[in-house]
Order: sequence, then C-alpha cells, then structure tokens
Amino acid sequence: MRTLVQAAWLACAAAFLAPALPRPAPRRAVDSRIDDDYSDFDLNAAGTPPEDADYVFPGALVQARDEYGQWYVAEVVECDAGSASVKYLGWEDWPIEKLPRDRLGYMPKVRPPVPDEMLPEEELKAKLAATKKEKEMFQCQKFREAFCGSYVTRGERFVLQEGILTLKETFEGSLDINTDDDAGAPTAYDGWRVAINEKRDELALGDAVLRPIDFDGLARGSFAVGGLAANGEAFSFARADGDRLACDVWTAYEKRLLTCRAVYERGALAYLDVVRSEGDFPETAGTGLFDVHPKLGAARAEVRLAGRATAACSPRCEAGGVLSLDWHAPGAEMRIQVDRVFADASGAIASLEITDVLADQAEQYVGVHSNKF
Repeated sequence: MRTLVQAAWLACAAAFLAPALPRPAPRRAVDSRIDDDYSDFDLNAAGTPPEDADYVFPGALVQARDEYGQWYVAEVVECDAGSASVKYLGWEDWPIEKLPRDRLGYMPKVRPPVPDEMLPEEELKAKLAATKKEKEMFQCQKFREAFCGSYVTRGERFVLQEGILTLKETFEGSLDINTDDDAGAPTAYDGWRVAINEKRDELALGDAVLRPIDFDGLARGSFAVGGLAANGEAFSFARADGDRLACDVWTAYEKRLLTCRAVYERGALAYLDVVRSEGDFPETAGTGLFDVHPKLGAARAEVRLAGRATAACSPRCEAGGVLSLDWHAPGAEMRIQVDRVFADASGAIASLEITDVLADQAEQYVGVHSNKF
C-alpha cells in the first residue's frame, strides 16, 4: 500500500520553539525492520552488556533514556567517547538527540534485518504462516467497519468506442452488506461472517458470504469471489469464468459508497460500470487520476464523472492490468486513489494500492508514482 502524506514539520518546529514534551509510554515493536518484539525484557531499565563489549557505535541499536526517565529503542547516528547522537525508532519525526553515555543502555537480542526475499524458503513460509490469520482478520474487520450497511445504488455503464469510454446506459440496484457471525464458532477467525447481497444485472454478486480466510489474496475461477484485499478505505476482488473476467474496486466515505467494475470478455474490455449510493454528490466532475500507475500508462481507458470521481482501467487484460478509482468524497479533506493491479487474465491480485493526499494539494503530486510492478 503507498501513501502520500503532508510533511510533519509542525512536530519538528514544536521541538525547537517549546520545551520538549514527554513521549507516550514506551513501545514494544517499534521498528518493522526488527523481527524481535522485545517482549522478554524491560524497556524501563537498561540491559547488561557482555563483559567489555562496546555496544555504542554508529548504526547500533541501544536503549536511550530521555529527560523524563523513559526508555526507548534508538539507533546511534554518531558518537564519541562521552556521548552519542541517537534517533528514536518509531519516532522518526522527532529530532535527533545527543545524550551522554550514562543515558544509553545495552540492547540485547537484536537480530539484523533480513528482507523476506533473502530468507530460506522454510523460514519464510513459517513467518508468513504466523501472521496470515492476523492479516486476514485485520482486512476483514476493516471491510466490516467501512462498508457494512444497506445502499440504494445508481449506476452508469460505459463502453469503448474508438478508444473513448462512452455512456451506454444507466441502471439502478441495491447492495446490502451485513455481519452474520457464527456465535458458536471457537474463535472470531472461525466465526466472523459478512453477508453481501447485490442486485443489478447478470453479473451482480447475488448472495455471497465472506470470512477472514477469504482475504488471502487468492483468485478463484467459476465466478466465485476471489483475490480479495481490503483496508479501511478500499475493497477489491475479481471473478473469472472462462473467457470472462469481472474486476471490482470499492471505496467508501462516511457510508457514501462508490464502486467500479471492469468486465473483460476474451481479453478485451467489454464495459466499465461506475456505481454509487444515493445521496448528495457534487456536479463537479473528476479531473483525472492524480497518480497514474506505470502499468496503466497512456493507453488507459478513462472516464471523468460527476461527484469528483475518475475511473480508469487497462483496455486489455491478457497480460494483467490495473483498475483505478480516484475520488474526492463530499466533505472529505483527503482525496483518495485506489489501484488494483492484477497479474493476468484471471484477475489474480498483485497489489491493492491506496494513495491519500490533501485534496487541495493533489495536483502537485501528478506523475510521482514510484512503484514498478
């Protein structure tokens, strides 16, 4: 997932213009680069180094005690015989501080960071298995929080004519998304259920039930919902059946819903549906994607819609493609762009990328996309 955020200069300015405030209580897993969660020792007291060990050197992780007596994990930036400049991990916007050696403690059991691609196959499998259920439950819960509700929907269907998406017809429908948990299940992972019922046309979802295990990113055939991915702002899935692929991206803001479905037949875009819940949407049209995915490129099919929305997709899908939805929702400070990148004509997901940017600053970020899929 990629995010553009406003620079946190206020935090730095406050550090110089006012007395430093104590940070919140010490964190455990402060740095995602470090596999050890520090759960078996006390961050409120310095560790004991091996005899005669020099544990303070540039790049070393140490425990650092601030002026309020709280201990934090920190990285040594530079040091001399009596002091060291440190950067608090998990507080990257906090200024680097120079501390005397007696406020630095030994950090035991730190494993050097190892990228996933460099781990042995069995170790990587074990690592992924350990976090799989947590990730699936996180995505399922975020989906429930953002999208549960009943919606009356209005849709617009666009077809490609001489390379331009042209309105073919409008339609109405409904979408109901409700929790339907199994109270007798042994765990939340086993018991969480989300019941979806969509009514619109022959490619409507109909009745579908999602569980945490469904949020594993795998694609499915026979028009079963697969390739799911979600967070608090967006949801995406794909369905494939023979020569037909339907690929969806949904986003919501304060129970306003906007969805986009690209339908491919024999590898070519058959039509693009944009559906929104009933409600107040401004007449202002979208201004185009503010961050065009490199895999989408100039050959994209794009349509700009009332409600400050833009939808775009790849015209063909044999080698994969991208479905993008850009929306500045009514009342929202942020403008969001969602890109579902899929690997091949099955719609198998490669990534679900979310970009948030302050709406009045979006245009300055045009063309800054850095991911290369």
